[in-house]
Amino acid sequence: MSDLESELDPDAASNDAVDGPTSENSDRLSERSAGQLPADFAHIVQRHVDGFATEGDEVVLNAHRSAWVLQLLRFLDDADDLIECLRDRIPSAERAQVLGDFEAERDRIDALLTELLGPPAVSDPNGDDVVPAAPKGVVQLQLSWMPGRIVAWAAGYQTAGEPVESVLTRLEQAGVSRKGWEPFQPFRLDDGTRIETVSIPLTNILGWLGALGRSAGDPSLGASVTWLGLTASQAVQLVAQGRIIPKLRQHSRDGKQRDEGRTDDGQGKERKGDSTFEVKWM
Repeated sequence: MSDLESELDPDAASNDAVDGPTSENSDRLSERSAGQLPADFAHIVQRHVDGFATEGDEVVLNAHRSAWVLQLLRFLDDADDLIECLRDRIPSAERAQVLGDFEAERDRIDALLTELLGPPAVSDPNGDDVVPAAPKGVVQLQLSWMPGRIVAWAAGYQTAGEPVESVLTRLEQAGVSRKGWEPFQPFRLDDGTRIETVSIPLTNILGWLGALGRSAGDPSLGASVTWLGLTASQAVQLVAQGRIIPKLRQHSRDGKQRDEGRTDDGQGKERKGDSTFEVKWM
């Protein structure tokens, strides 16, 4: 079998009973598999579930581990749906025999997912999920939003929060001046821990905030920092593109608001004199 045939048909290469795949072909296959996801990837995953995976299939699966897990999860959902459908339609006398093969395949998929991801969460006698304890995290700068303000704090999973001075230092290391930040009300985490925070008006740091959308992967910054950065950047782009709608409201003498700049007194009579208007951007 030629090298070209081996690369185009990994299954055929694995069936070569004399020589099998050469080291050179395996290297080429590894390079090819590490790139774009193959069009027949679902079939490769199914062959592995059925126990007929070739050496080439193993290379492809290990090169696309995340896609492998996602495809197994799809297979697991499909198997559960099919089993439930058949269970409702097949008489009880025939149910065990018919469902046996499908349940066995579902068990094989579940076993593979356990091998790749670890054991799933178990349930206690009350029916509540018991999630395995996650490893202790690292302290990172975190950002939260409230109307008109950004709140900063520093903590991690099962770690103590840092004091205000340390939070300000982390902000400087992230590229923003500590000027304008002021102590804010403490946060209470899910475990009851209270952590110190600082806050600043959103308009004071909008430029810096938008740049944080590219901060993913920085070990000193939490995911909340990147998320708020992306949100701010998207909002600025929408405003720059003119995707905002002004709504005009008129304030009457009785304190009530009237939409669209109406100038009557509510009874169809025109009101004379000055009026106060409010523009609300939607």
